[in-house]
Formats: sequence, C-alpha cells, structure tokens
Amino acid sequence: MAVQLVSRYGFDAVMLTNRHCPAQAMIARQGARPLAYWPKGEASGFSALYTNPAKPARSTHICWPNFGRLSLIGDGSDIKLDENGIPTIGGTYGQYSLEKYRLGDTIRTLQMHGPSRTEDWEVIQPAENFAIMTYHHQPDKHFPFEAKLTVQALLTDSGSFSYDVTTTGPMITDLAIHTYLTWLKGMKVRGLKGVEYFEGSDWARSASNPLRSSETVFDTLTALEKHCILNGRKVFDLGYPSADIRMRYSVFGEPVHPNQMILWADPNEGDFACMEPELCERNSINNGTAYQLRKNHSLSLGFSLEQAG
Repeated sequence: MAVQLVSRYGFDAVMLTNRHCPAQAMIARQGARPLAYWPKGEASGFSALYTNPAKPARSTHICWPNFGRLSLIGDGSDIKLDENGIPTIGGTYGQYSLEKYRLGDTIRTLQMHGPSRTEDWEVIQPAENFAIMTYHHQPDKHFPFEAKLTVQALLTDSGSFSYDVTTTGPMITDLAIHTYLTWLKGMKVRGLKGVEYFEGSDWARSASNPLRSSETVFDTLTALEKHCILNGRKVFDLGYPSADIRMRYSVFGEPVHPNQMILWADPNEGDFACMEPELCERNSINNGTAYQLRKNHSLSLGFSLEQAG
C-alpha cells in the first residue's frame, strides 16, 4: 500500500492506524523518530510519547553507534568539538579510537548519539498499521564501517505500539533508544522502586543507591539524571492520574536484554520524563566494551507501549 505521509513538527512522518482500534502512531522519516502514540486516538489529545513543538529534536530517537558523547581521554574534557576535532563552544562531537579492538589507533570524531537520528530513512508501509524503515551508512571519516539499521513499527489490533531497531555487522557499536515519555503532574512509574542507580554525569558519579518510592513519583518536573542498572527488569507502569490513564512501557533486546537505562528530565527542554534503555555503558567504544558484531550478526533493541488495566 502507499505510505500514509503527514507533515508534523517540521517532519515528514508516517501515520499508523488500525481499523480494529482507535489508537494511532506517527514516526518521522528523519531519524525514524516516533513522534506520537495516541492510545485512544489523536482526537483524545493524549500521546504517551512526547515531542516538543518548539524544539522537535526533543523527541524519541535512536542512538547509534554511540550513546551520549565520546571521550577518548575518559574524563569528558574532549567532548565539545567540531567534526574535525577542534574544541568549540556548543560542539557536539567527541573523540574515539578503535585501538582496543585491534583496528588501528586513528583518532576519529562522532557526534553525540551518532548520525542515524538526523538522517532521512527509507520507508515502506506494507499495511496501515505497520512500517519498515531503513538507514544505510557508508564508511566515512567518522565511522569506518558499512552498516544497515532497520526499524519496525507496529500498531496492533489491541492498540499497543511496538518499536524496535536492528543493526547488522560487521562493526563496533552500542545501541540505545532515547524514549521521550510524556510528563503530566502526578506521574508515577511502578517498577522503578529498588532499582540501583548512580547519580551525576557520565564522568563523575556518586555511589550507587536504590531508588526510593518517592523517587518514582513525579508530582512536579525537576532536572534529573540517574544511571540505572536494570538487572533484568523489563516492565514499567506509567500512571497519569490527571488524565485517568495508565500505560505499560516495556523494553526488550536481542540477543541481550538492555541492562542499563538513563532516567533524564530537563523542564527547560519540555514536559517529558526520558527512560533511555541502552545495551552498553556510556563511552563504551573507548572503554573497549562496545559490541564487536561479525558479518551478518545483529543486535536489536526496542520498546512497547500499551494501556495497562
């Protein structure tokens, strides 16, 4: 069938619908960004996924082949560079080397969260409720691997929305999804209590602590950044008492389940609470802990959202 394209937030986007339920979802071609998921339809006014109309880059996106900024030195002093590695105010590039993988000691730069979130993806839509999007990366001075990423987005008959991305080797890579979840006053997240977390930046963290009950209730939105260890946790229930709705947010990966997740919010950037599952630690390419994918081997990461009973 023809792709159902709409224009929103300055993006060309694919609209998903399902004749068996009122739910709708919308995914931008740029970055394969899920811009919205309305469990009761767009007319209801409530989307579980958030996009800032004034800053549409503040929307859910894939982080590949790196999550966050890369620091070759390891202390964060070399993360605000231009694409040529020159320090600059507001620079979004960091440095890395593949030396720990015995792939040479060339120093390269990669932009924060990688290139896939800003490029246009190819899209086909086999059905009104299903879209497949692909991004092809050719080797360049920033990332010397040929790579293919594939996103599958599905709106089921029951109204749930699933989104997963698969990347295929050979390459050195991390993979994460920066999920912008809508914040409303009184928002509660069940499933977080007791999760071990480190507070602070990527380069200077506090000792670990378990999340307390009070830290899983977001009556007001304040700035936060917590690096959480999931230890197998997969399902989180999001309560929105002011909208009288509860959503279930689940994360998954193949062949490994994501073991880390960043909780992040910045009220200056919009009304969202980010839950960001990742397969590796921050700065993993430099740390030697990124995945070494062999030819035709894959990694996948995804999430689903549905109304909870």
